[in-house]
Amino acid sequence: LMFLLGFLDDLFDLSPYVKLIGQFLAATVAFGLGVSIVALDLPGSLLLLLGALSFPITAMWLVGLSNALNFIDGIDGLAGGVSTLAALTLVVVALFTCQSDAVLLASLLAGSCLGFLVYNLNPARIFMGDGGALFIGFTLASIAVVGVLKTYTVTLLAPILVLCVPVADITYSTFRRLLRGKNPMIADADHLHHRLLRAGFSPRTTVLT
Repeated sequence: LMFLLGFLDDLFDLSPYVKLIGQFLAATVAFGLGVSIVALDLPGSLLLLLGALSFPITAMWLVGLSNALNFIDGIDGLAGGVSTLAALTLVVVALFTCQSDAVLLASLLAGSCLGFLVYNLNPARIFMGDGGALFIGFTLASIAVVGVLKTYTVTLLAPILVLCVPVADITYSTFRRLLRGKNPMIADADHLHHRLLRAGFSPRTTVLT
């Protein structure tokens, strides 16, 4: 569902609101299939049971991270590189917490992204588009839920730290646009990677940074 939504957006440039509705639909299906944050393991050995808040928090996490990865897909190799590192980190976290399903899924995603990067580094010969970016972001977010947030041995900060680049960028972009009186769902050219490029970094150096 998430890939199809992004693919249609690549073809027809869908309205941001149509995309958002479609993304929450995909998140609802995932939640119904068991991808759910039911509790948060907080620092200090505190466990916060979410109850009725489980669905909205899970949906916001899935939709938010899907869009976050799509936001940083603005330079050759950036989204694919970040996705590879995030997936490999999730492999390690899932191994230490004995989450075999998450290990398998994250390994498959990391391998796929590595194969893609061979052709996507600057100058790129292929591109993931919204279909790829939304799908990878949604998959990373889902793996983080089933492989990290399903356990009570990792703090709430773990999945956020693993995916800190896209999370930081979408948070920064949203508040920046709101403070400027702009629609936070409309794309601009003032993301973190755009700023690095304007500071004189080459596309490859920006991706490596």
